[in-house]
Amino acid sequence: MQELLADATCIPGSQGAYLRVQPGGAIRFSDLSQLTMNHNGAEFMLSREVVRNGNQVTRRWRIYSGTPDQIPPPMFFDPNAPGGGTRIERIVGHTHPRPIPYDPKYTQPSAADLSYLRRIDGDWRRVYGPQSEPFGRIIWGLNPGETTIYGIGSTPGNAVPPGGLRRP
Repeated sequence: MQELLADATCIPGSQGAYLRVQPGGAIRFSDLSQLTMNHNGAEFMLSREVVRNGNQVTRRWRIYSGTPDQIPPPMFFDPNAPGGGTRIERIVGHTHPRPIPYDPKYTQPSAADLSYLRRIDGDWRRVYGPQSEPFGRIIWGLNPGETTIYGIGSTPGNAVPPGGLRRP
C-alpha cells in the first residue's frame, strides 16, 4: 500500500494487484482515500480473496483501480477453482473521487448485486453448510466508519445483513 501511496504512476489496473500486508498489519480506509487523491481522482477498490483447498486456506488482499466509477466489480465465487479448491473474492472497500456526488442511479445494493448473491446461493451452502449465507460488499459511506454488509434478504437500495450477522 505504501508503494502505491508514494508513486503516482503505480495504478494496479483492472486485473488488480496483490498487496503485501505484514502479519498483524491493516489496510486503513484512510489509505484508500489517500490513493484517490494521490492518483488524480482514479477510483480504487479493495478486495479480499480466500482460496480453500482441503484444510489449507490462503487469504490475500487485492486492489483494483480505474477511472472514476469505471471499475468492473470483481465479486467472484468459484466452488471449483484450479487445484480442486474454492475461491471467493469480495469487495471490502471502495473509494470515490472528492466530492462524492449524489446520483440516484447508484443504489446499494443494486439489483445486479442481489441477483449475483442469489445465483451462487446453492453452491455457497454446499461449500459452507446449510446455515451459511452469501453476503455482499461492505459499503463505505461518507463517514469512513459507516459500513453495511448485505445478504440475500436485501432489496435494491435496502441492505439487510445476512442471518446471524449484525450491522456494524
